[in-house]
Amino acid sequence: MNLNTQNEFYIRRASIDDIPTLVLHHRRMFEEILKARHEPFTIFQLESMDKAYTEKLQIQLANGICTAWVIEDKNRIIASGAVSLMTTVPVPADPSYHAASLHSIYTDKNYRKKGLASRITKIAVDYCKSRGIKRMQLNASDAGRPVYETIGFRTADNAMRLWIR
Repeated sequence: MNLNTQNEFYIRRASIDDIPTLVLHHRRMFEEILKARHEPFTIFQLESMDKAYTEKLQIQLANGICTAWVIEDKNRIIASGAVSLMTTVPVPADPSYHAASLHSIYTDKNYRKKGLASRITKIAVDYCKSRGIKRMQLNASDAGRPVYETIGFRTADNAMRLWIR
């Protein structure tokens, strides 16, 4: 799918061959988020995350639980993102137990402010809609929040999280 003929940006579904780049983008995303928040992290944590994300993608891209997209400029991947299907509980507004998690949206620093993250997000929303999925969730960075709000994502005031240690 041609995004911008003038700049030669193309979007396509990611394949197993794209996993190293998807993992690199995922890592860069977290490095930027953690640095911006002044949260400490170690190389060991990043390497462990890379290994686990590689495993997730190898299994879930193959079986369709995860779908990812990449945007290329002259055959170089400059942006990527993914959606993972999941189950949850039915609620009055959606009696289905199917939902999706949008994740790992990343754009190379040299290509930001060109609408690439928005494009991937909109394609992920359309993908979910075509499968009858009515609920999507994501964890937004401060930098990404405006992109997602423009598309219609809203903060869930009742969401809570517990890290079990």
